[in-house]
Amino acid sequence: MSEVERLEVEFKEALNARDRETLLNVHLKAIGMVSQPEKPPVIAPNKKAYERLIHAVIGLVKTACLENAAAGVRINALAPGPVDNRMMQSLAEQSNPDDPAGFTEAVMSANPMGRYGSNEEIANLALFLASDESSYCNGGVYLADGGLTSG
Repeated sequence: MSEVERLEVEFKEALNARDRETLLNVHLKAIGMVSQPEKPPVIAPNKKAYERLIHAVIGLVKTACLENAAAGVRINALAPGPVDNRMMQSLAEQSNPDDPAGFTEAVMSANPMGRYGSNEEIANLALFLASDESSYCNGGVYLADGGLTSG
């Protein structure tokens, strides 16, 4: 069993009946645009379509929140930035086949924290949003991107 699968099992086991009603939209993830002075910008494929989709998902989260809050159902979205996993490795290889490490370096240098996040960091935020500690969190989009979208 992989680490991600193990965390998923632990996550599901940790949920109580009330938490199971909590909806987590772990859908928002993107790099967007990364530039490097000595190279042309690297733009995510179909960036405009992706941005429209992201805005639609945010709208759905907010609408679902308004429609379901009275029933005690919380709707939140988790928006991770670049995470050190197979998806980012594949994106680096596809975006810059001759120098995937250069792509990775460009992404990390564009991030104020200078690194990728980890699967565990994203899972911890998801666990928080599913827990009673976040009982007043509803209709939000929670970023875990190291500050990438701040600048």
